[in-house]
Amino acid sequence: ETVYAANILADYVTEKNPYCWGLRYAKTITMATSTEIRYKDTDNKEILFWLYPVNNQIYYYIYESSPSWKPLDEYFVKKGIRVDGSVPNKIFKYIDANGNELPSPVLARNLIKQIELNWLVYSGDGNPQNGSGRVTVNTAVEINQVE
Repeated sequence: ETVYAANILADYVTEKNPYCWGLRYAKTITMATSTEIRYKDTDNKEILFWLYPVNNQIYYYIYESSPSWKPLDEYFVKKGIRVDGSVPNKIFKYIDANGNELPSPVLARNLIKQIELNWLVYSGDGNPQNGSGRVTVNTAVEINQVE
């Protein structure tokens, strides 16, 4: 179940989820930190993904329509699936055209050409010997901002 959750959450953030287009479809990035990203997608919706530190879940907010913050997937919250960065509290890593990491928060957001996700997705204490699950996610998306 942890492997399934890791794949679904990474796909939801990078590609598409039931609520919005993912980062691959970002037209404009308006805020970028190690735990949050705000962007406009191809439908011109302004979206925020962030790591909620209370329960280590990825939440989203769509500025035009969401009445409140919501977890990206309620089912995984109920199952106790949590996310953190391979480096704690760093779920987004921003890369420029030369392959260099940009410091967080990224002030010159137009320089972002790639976003890396290096996550640990886990349940329980993350130790398989205790019946818990732990999966590493390493993926990246190219960013072609147009605004």
